[in-house]
Amino acid sequence: MSLHRRQILSALLLSPLLVPLAGCGFEPLYGSDGAAAQLRGQVRVTAIDGRIGYFLRERLLQRFGHPAADAPLTLSVTLVTEAEALAIRQGNDVSRYNLSGVALIALRRSGVAEPILLDEVSGDASYNAPSSVPPAPPNASDVAARAAEQDAGRRLAEYLAEQIADRVLIASEQLSQ
Repeated sequence: MSLHRRQILSALLLSPLLVPLAGCGFEPLYGSDGAAAQLRGQVRVTAIDGRIGYFLRERLLQRFGHPAADAPLTLSVTLVTEAEALAIRQGNDVSRYNLSGVALIALRRSGVAEPILLDEVSGDASYNAPSSVPPAPPNASDVAARAAEQDAGRRLAEYLAEQIADRVLIASEQLSQ
């Protein structure tokens, strides 16, 4: 069976399952007229402290688009991160860390103090801290550990940004109803 025939057959088999959704007012968030499309360029994201905060803000701007000059919504994020030792070697060297982050979010209409959405999201990203191996220069492990830590920070920022964007989309969908 060709790929084209499989697609047609799949559509025919799945279409009866989708009919009940049409009657209940179901609209996907990411559809052409969904909340995601309507929020594009409508959310101003305030500056977030720190390196991870920078990556978090950049990811949020990717999701919401760069704000228009008259963007009606402002998203404020307060980020708190902490690194915790997870694995310790025999020589008391830490070999694995867990980077935890908590983001407190407040979505407001521009010029209004009362938040539309007040929420908290959290996430974790782990990374290995390589140790010096005798033939390697002593500071090589420091560079590798720093790179691993920065990568974990980027991953944590992306994860938190996705959670924040989902919460904002859901809240904006509920406001429009």
